[in-house]
Amino acid sequence: MRRLIALMAKEFVQFWRDPALLAIVVYAFTFDVLLAGKGITLEVRNFPVVVWDLDRRQASAKLLERIRPPEFRLTGTVEDRAQIDRKLNDGTALMAIIIPRDFSRRIHNRPPATLQVLVDGTNSTSSTIALAYLSRIVAELAQEIGDPPGARGRRAPQIGIEPRIWFNPNLENAWFIGLSELISIGTMIAILLPAAALVREKQYGTIEQLLVSPLRPWEIMTCKLVPMACLVVAFTYMSCRLILEAFLGLRPAGSMFLFLAASAIYVFPMSGMGLLIATMVRNLAQTILVVLVVSLPILFLSGTWTPPEAMPHWLQWPMKLSPMSYYLNIGYAVYFKGTGLRYLYPDFLAMAGLGSLVFSISIWQTRRQFG
Repeated sequence: MRRLIALMAKEFVQFWRDPALLAIVVYAFTFDVLLAGKGITLEVRNFPVVVWDLDRRQASAKLLERIRPPEFRLTGTVEDRAQIDRKLNDGTALMAIIIPRDFSRRIHNRPPATLQVLVDGTNSTSSTIALAYLSRIVAELAQEIGDPPGARGRRAPQIGIEPRIWFNPNLENAWFIGLSELISIGTMIAILLPAAALVREKQYGTIEQLLVSPLRPWEIMTCKLVPMACLVVAFTYMSCRLILEAFLGLRPAGSMFLFLAASAIYVFPMSGMGLLIATMVRNLAQTILVVLVVSLPILFLSGTWTPPEAMPHWLQWPMKLSPMSYYLNIGYAVYFKGTGLRYLYPDFLAMAGLGSLVFSISIWQTRRQFG
């Protein structure tokens, strides 16, 4: 036990004495999470629009009043289709709305008035969201104008919707993106740190000294895993308090201890994967490149950015083999829903089982090379 404690203390000292690795970890758990929460948004803001108004009456004026920030930015009006083509081609506008001449007159008649909307579909996601915004504006305008005086029953019956948003009532994208980025970057760092610790021994030529020492191979690997895992959990807690809570205003609705326990269970298989990578590379630069290559499929198959339901069926099954998908579910449930272990234990069991499998394979390969 004294040997293990001494070697673990050595790993902590070496980490704090490595300025490059320390800078990567500090940046990842602080500025990277903060920039992701503040700088990335799933909403569309100031979408540039031009309008060709052939009606020029009260109804079209009311519509133009609603085409305003923060969703839209009216860049101007045009007088012919050639100007629309020019503005869409040079990127001055991404949407063009053409209001027909009889818009105000036909708004109460059958068939109803129609608008022609031309959208630049280069960025399909932004274009789809902008069209949804415009559809909502038109629906609200139609409901506001309603039937003309003395024309009862001409308008179709209206159905009112009263939404109730749970867990994130203000739809704060910074909360969702910040927590997702913390889990994603924690995955990469959990793989990188133990890999870098073992590669450092290979790079300096001290791995042979450890192998001929009285230490057993499992003791060497334990001394690489435990300190790095503890550092990842500690930096995760620091990021939760300093970045998510202090800067983004996201406080856990559930137990922070439960989230940290899930983090500790999740870190060990990722650290084992880092040891597996260390057996394939020779220096720290190669380690970082391989970690990036390995991390991308893990992130894409976890549901971080794309919901599992939106993926093809043949990709949904590999997601069930990713420990990160279960860790992500636990993080969202604890932070947004306040869910307890009573409902999360299946995710804990699945994550622990898959983690044990990944960890066992990593340990076997590491012992095979250095044992």
